[in-house]
Amino acid sequence: MVKAFAQFLFLRIIPGWVVALFLVFVSFPWLQSAYAPVAQQLWGLTSTAGNSGIRYQLLENQPAQTLSVVWPGGLARNLSAYNAELSVSDAIDDLPLPRQQVLTFMHGLSVPRDIVTEQSSSGLWRPADNSYKRLVYRTDERTYLDQILVRAHGKTDVQFWQVQSGFYRVPLDPFGGLYLFASEAPEPIQVGQDELFDVQISSDAQLGQQFLRELWALNNQHWSVVTIVSMSAAALMTLLPWLFFDRTRRIYLSVISLVVVNVALLVGFQFQYSWFYPVLLPLLSPFFAWIWYSRSRRMNQIIAGVRARHGDVARLWISHLLDEGKPEAAFRFLKDEQSANLQCAEHWQLVAQGYERNRQFDKSVECYREILAVEPGHATAKQRIKQLKGVVDGSKTVAITQSGGELPVGQVENLSLGRYRILSELGRGAMGIVYEAEDPKIHRKVALKVVHLKSLGVDEVEQVKQRFFREAQAAGKLNHPNIVTVYDVGEEHDVAYIAMDLLIGKPLSAVISAGQTDLKTMVSWIAQAAEALAYAHESDVIHRDVKPANMIIEERTRRLKLTDFGVARIAGVQQTQTGIVLGSPSYMSPEQIRGEKLTGATDIFSLGVTLYQCITGQLPFAGETLPALAYAITQTKQSSPRTLNDDVPVSLVRICNKALQKKPEERFETAADFAKSLNKWVNEHS
Repeated sequence: MVKAFAQFLFLRIIPGWVVALFLVFVSFPWLQSAYAPVAQQLWGLTSTAGNSGIRYQLLENQPAQTLSVVWPGGLARNLSAYNAELSVSDAIDDLPLPRQQVLTFMHGLSVPRDIVTEQSSSGLWRPADNSYKRLVYRTDERTYLDQILVRAHGKTDVQFWQVQSGFYRVPLDPFGGLYLFASEAPEPIQVGQDELFDVQISSDAQLGQQFLRELWALNNQHWSVVTIVSMSAAALMTLLPWLFFDRTRRIYLSVISLVVVNVALLVGFQFQYSWFYPVLLPLLSPFFAWIWYSRSRRMNQIIAGVRARHGDVARLWISHLLDEGKPEAAFRFLKDEQSANLQCAEHWQLVAQGYERNRQFDKSVECYREILAVEPGHATAKQRIKQLKGVVDGSKTVAITQSGGELPVGQVENLSLGRYRILSELGRGAMGIVYEAEDPKIHRKVALKVVHLKSLGVDEVEQVKQRFFREAQAAGKLNHPNIVTVYDVGEEHDVAYIAMDLLIGKPLSAVISAGQTDLKTMVSWIAQAAEALAYAHESDVIHRDVKPANMIIEERTRRLKLTDFGVARIAGVQQTQTGIVLGSPSYMSPEQIRGEKLTGATDIFSLGVTLYQCITGQLPFAGETLPALAYAITQTKQSSPRTLNDDVPVSLVRICNKALQKKPEERFETAADFAKSLNKWVNEHS
């Protein structure tokens, strides 16, 4: 508590107050004319005109260009700096204002080197400008006093905050002046040679009248002064909004409160001490702070929204990479996010679980340590690190017996699952490991797709099981020559599995990369995929992850088979949480990117992307980052296939463009219509 207060005091309040005091100090000379009417009105509320006017005698035989004064004690001054043309300037104080400020500040911290003596025959007097009267003038060499203060022989005492001349004691602001309200002075009274007088003056014209009125104002203390105390209070009130506006929700109430406090200080200082409170910066500061923090708050909300959307997109991308069996790519992605300070514990946990599924436990531990770097108190990360301490590093193979509930990686001889005997490992798919297996009862070879539930987190098991068995449920209800056949599904020893058709061939993605297949064959395969999707849609199944990697070209029959219904949705069954986006980003439809409710039109768009890739060798939409890719899919139009492959006929371009329309209703009405158009084109070009 003490440490926090000390930091707040020495890191925010004191530096901020010094800066604010500097602003108030520097701005005051430029704001004097703005402050003058305010000071005049406040003084008028607290004071009255008082005594009668100054009694004066006129000096005889004095030059018209010179304003001369003689005080009752005999001290005479020749104010030769003023004449008809020089009524607001003088021959001494002719430095520019910034230079005067520097000198004023320097002299305020030290004793003046030289004050003009009263025995001098000339002196300085400058009329007040907008009620502001300079009484002390400083140059590089000397400090001069306004002659209205010099009335008797003897040295005048000049201090930083006041001037004392005889029994007169006049307060000063840091610039050697004050607000002098001479406009309210009674008419000066001219007296005869034998009468008592306050001053003798050479002329009672306009300039002389001004001198007499100022003399009256000083005699009757009709002034208001800006002191260091009032400047310090103004600096503090200027600083306050910037200290706590970021900690309050109802800023407008704080603004109103500060305005009221500033007005109270303005009136209170004047009534109690005849101090003028430089109120302009303290009054403007809350409004500037309000505008700044309102804008800052809106910007923070926008940033928070962008971060939230970025987090959703990042989660989607990480899930996609993990489904593709690429935890290393997901790890590198998060490292890049870490450099931009955008990583979060949830993302690292996904990658850690991906490594666990791949038996790369050392990398999983590294991910959990990254979680602790973000959230040191993360209980799950601590628990998993402790559990994985006894596991061998990633350079070795983890082999656990069947009774342990997990299948080994690599060595699979004499191993069975359910009624299936495992022969070899084929690869790692979107949902787990795929093995070649045999059903010994009917001697049929199958592809056995498995997922190790025990290696997953407790919260993840149910979700993965649902998605895993959803694939079997979706594909199992479909019986079509272009859709992989599912034979069986089961769960044993915390291992879930699906037995399906064993396909011998290559994925369409590999065929596209090879680039050795003619255009008509490619279009024929896409037509088969469209027919398979039409059948699935009629059975109320939406694939939602149509892409070349999920299409197998059989080696023997050269027929296309649509596989991997792992993210399929069965109409009428609630399978995923609202707003969860599943699929492969490059092949997603605009409505799928936006997380909207999907229909069969989304599969038509994804198949259109696949068609475009088949006939051009490139994807229609690209982006260096996932958000850029999402923007391209939802907002930009793809290049014509003919710009990439001039062998593509215009008629095929029209089919491709229709499938890639942004709005679902502008695409083919059904996948069957898409297949019909493709087959028609194939027949016309046979």
